[in-house]
Amino acid sequence: MARTSLRLALSLTVLLGCQSGSVPVGHEDHRFEDGANVDLGTAPWRARRRMDIDQLDTSIRAVTGGIGWEAWSTPTDGAPFVRERYFDTYRDTLGVPDYINSSTEDLSVSLLFEKFLDDAARDVCARLAAREAGSGRVYDGDAQGVFAPAIVESPDNTPAEVSEALANLLLRFHGRSLEPTDPQLAPWIDLHGRLVAATADADPPAPQRVWGGVCVALITHPDFYTY
Repeated sequence: MARTSLRLALSLTVLLGCQSGSVPVGHEDHRFEDGANVDLGTAPWRARRRMDIDQLDTSIRAVTGGIGWEAWSTPTDGAPFVRERYFDTYRDTLGVPDYINSSTEDLSVSLLFEKFLDDAARDVCARLAAREAGSGRVYDGDAQGVFAPAIVESPDNTPAEVSEALANLLLRFHGRSLEPTDPQLAPWIDLHGRLVAATADADPPAPQRVWGGVCVALITHPDFYTY
């Protein structure tokens, strides 16, 4: 009988202790060894990283004033609507994780990535140049002066206007602030000149094709898609 009473008393004690929410825990003294030294380097910068696909899509829309890599439908009896967003269509191919087969996005600058980026830039920049020239589609909106002070459809922009337009574009697309007379602008001025020569007999008119080509070069440059 005494043993039964003792067991009952112990059971009640444990039960009351659990109900009170107070469980005694013994102190544990944790001691950690010194970790391995990490080489932080001496350079005042870090390795550049590629944007993920969502960031790339957002950035292209930002610099073009809302134009994305997508296909539109224009029904005769309704408003235009986006039929397909290509960055969504090719997400798996571009390494975006689906959290079933993969959970980490592939951010390598592969040939496949560059191919799709080139496709996107050509599509978007052609529409941008058309919009800025006043011949764009209604769903791309009105001209916003992206290439100002150069006039997209004019073959008579002065060298000073071209240089200023290129400086403005570098700031818009790459975040680089250069004066129109800065020597670092020379490669872009040279590119513009070579595009003028290459599109002399083009259709649509050469100036529009030239500025569209400059746009493509800006988007496919690493300074645009890395940070």
